[in-house]
Parts: sequence; structure tokens; C-alpha cells
Amino acid sequence: ERLLQSLDMPSHQSLQSTYESGINEMIARLEFGREAAWTEALAVGDRAFVERAAINSHNRRKFEYDPVVAADKDSWAVREDRDSYSSV
Repeated sequence: ERLLQSLDMPSHQSLQSTYESGINEMIARLEFGREAAWTEALAVGDRAFVERAAINSHNRRKFEYDPVVAADKDSWAVREDRDSYSSV
């Protein structure tokens, strides 16, 4: 139910339909690879959401915020700063 609310979806059926439609569109465009913005990020969403995710993950060192251009709106991603993993 929380997922439906956060996505502003009226029902499980509408979520399923939207998800299937998105998958079918990606298949039609032959887009099978992983997208770094989604797989490397701690969180992806609007700026306020990713900032909350970073605050709630205070045990991590440093964060980078990057805009992610989605199909119909701008989104943001937050991930750990790559320098957090550099050798000492």
C-alpha cells in the first residue's frame, strides 16, 4: 500500500499495468543493459527524497547527488562518493 501511495497509483492493477508497459517498451527499444543511475545509486527520486535517504544513511562517508533524466521528469540519484573507496 505504501508503494502505491508513493507512486500515486490507485490500485495494484494499475501498478502492474504500468510496470508491464514499461518493460515492453524497453524490450521494443532493445534496451537490455543495466543503467548505472539506477543500479549504483543509494536512492533515486526527487531531490527531497534522495536528501532524506542520505540523511537516513548517516553511517556512510560522503555522498554525491546527480540529476537523472527520466522519461517524463527530472529525477535525482544519491550515491556514495567514489573517493570513499579509494585506498589510503
